Amino acid sequence: KDQLRPGAFTLLGGREGIGKSTLAYWLAAKITRGTLPGDHYGKPRNVIVAATEDSWEQTIVPRLMAAGADLTRFGRVDVTTVANATFGTIWFAKIFNRVCAAIA
Repeated sequence: KDQLRPGAFTLLGGREGIGKSTLAYWLAAKITRGTLPGDHYGKPRNVIVAATEDSWEQTIVPRLMAAGADLTRFGRVDVTTVANATFGTIWFAKIFNRVCAAIA
């Protein structure tokens, strides 16, 4: 409750325009700088961004920069919509573990 677990897959849900992306990029910036209060304060960590709507170059990177992120600590996953939801879920589960291991 009231926490994000290290190494966990975390989703922010809600209606458009309420600040989900802003919150996510602010949190990610704090994590990469080691300034997020909690167990990892003072220990910069890597973050994976899997965005389905925003452009990496035009939207995500400028938001991360504005939040003070260490851009060298970010991994990027490009998300592709697959017609078969079961296949998409299996593919993502397999690739997610490899991506996590690569940036750890």
